[in-house]
Parts: sequence; C-alpha cells; structure tokens
Amino acid sequence: MHGNVLEWCQDIWHDNYNRAPNDCSAWETGSSATKVLRGGCWGNNSWSCRSAMRYDLNADYFDDNVGFRIVSSVSVVSAYPS
Repeated sequence: MHGNVLEWCQDIWHDNYNRAPNDCSAWETGSSATKVLRGGCWGNNSWSCRSAMRYDLNADYFDDNVGFRIVSSVSVVSAYPS
C-alpha cells in the first residue's frame, strides 16, 4: 500500500544499482550515511506514490509522513489436508 507514509528500507543509499546484491538481500555496504525511503505519503503528489520512487535521508530523521513496515516470515498452514 502506498500513500500512507514513506517507508524506511534497510538499504544504504546508492545513486544507482551498479553492484547491487542480486539475491534480494538488503544492500548494507557502502559509505553513505543516508538510508533509503520508498513509496509516497499523504503529503506527496500522486505520481510519487509508487515503490519505485526512492528518497534518501539521514537515518535519524523523523516526521509524521515517515514510517516503516514490519516484515516477518511465518509458516504456512493449510486448512486442507494434503
């Protein structure tokens, strides 16, 4: 869901995707002091409410339009016997 708040990502900011991990892991190496924010928030224009929109801010930045999403892996239990 986009449009609620900008979401912090685990990745360190890089200007491009050259030498980015190709295994879907977070890109945590680099010399940048800033982190990646994705998506858009209620205060942005509609064209910025998409996951491809990236911003960079210092990791200690906070505001009412910046948040994060908690991700957890869980076991899938089927209601139907196999």
